[in-house]
Amino acid sequence: ERYDLAIMPPSYHIGGMEHARLNFVNPSFISGDGSLVSLIAHELGHSWSGNLVTTANWDGVWLNEGLTVWLERRIMEELFGRDYEEMLAANGATNLHAHVDAVTASGGSTSLHQDFGGRDPNEGFSTLAYEKGYSFMRTLEERVGRAEFDLFIKAFFSRHQFRWIDAAGFLASLRAGPLAGKPGLETELRLEEWIFESGIPANAGDVSSTRFAAVDRELAAFHSGAAPSSLRTSGWSPHEFAYFLRNARDSIIATRMGTLESTFGFDATRNLSLLFRWSLRSAMHRYAPSFDAMERYLMSVGSGSGLYAIYATLLNTGERPRALDIYSRARPRYHPYSQWSIDALFNPPARLSGAPRALPPTKY
Repeated sequence: ERYDLAIMPPSYHIGGMEHARLNFVNPSFISGDGSLVSLIAHELGHSWSGNLVTTANWDGVWLNEGLTVWLERRIMEELFGRDYEEMLAANGATNLHAHVDAVTASGGSTSLHQDFGGRDPNEGFSTLAYEKGYSFMRTLEERVGRAEFDLFIKAFFSRHQFRWIDAAGFLASLRAGPLAGKPGLETELRLEEWIFESGIPANAGDVSSTRFAAVDRELAAFHSGAAPSSLRTSGWSPHEFAYFLRNARDSIIATRMGTLESTFGFDATRNLSLLFRWSLRSAMHRYAPSFDAMERYLMSVGSGSGLYAIYATLLNTGERPRALDIYSRARPRYHPYSQWSIDALFNPPARLSGAPRALPPTKY
């Protein structure tokens, strides 16, 4: 009957938390331009996936998070169109492939189902649960058909409401629902491979963003020497500008930071997600004119991997005194998780007592 949001202090250590009817939200997602409302859609989606029906234990956290990312992006598509949703999906796919490559290189497992016996369950809130879980749900939707899959999801929530579910129960629901009498379709879907094996199955649906493809064309022009003011950026959302900054070649953007800032005004953006991308570039290329904007980011956000990434970049580029100065002033604003992880970067004599043994969770 009622749905509210509680805007938490900046030090709130996660993006959002799906308390039933009153979701907690990190204020960094209140951007003023509406570009980060996918978080609100995500927490709203948790009202069904995670609250109405929840995973039996954290081994199956992807059942909560992967299905919720799928719901979130369906809501974004409904509100802003398929081309907007595909930008979010493309970002997720990029992060997923990078995560799978990194974990595989270290010898770890990238299966959806994980065994957390004796492990910190915070590790479950990784890109795997969110983005591999989403990719699995998207593959199911595409292969089964959207109309039939929507009916299945509605029936799934109704049938299992106020109960827990595990991987076996979800597979049983699929087999009793849209896969009933379709052994060929089940074989095509590779269900067991998706859930219990590492890697990304070959039948994963392609994500193709036409809006990011347009950014790629402007990136090519930028790399060829075109002035930022000549680029066709009219109508770009913060997602497109962030994509541009993320994918611009280091050797080229390093010499053109000034013209980018004077053209697009990145220093003044209120969107902390975009400011993070710009601040990371400023730290990477030691672009001093934007250090004040970078400090604004570091003093405004109290949690998350963005802080760690910027401080680590400052240290790696010879800006340790600046990083220490900012951190000494900003540290009281940070959540203990963030304090602990960044303390480890600087290795100061006064380490937090009773510090957690895991990096901050990426819970949304």
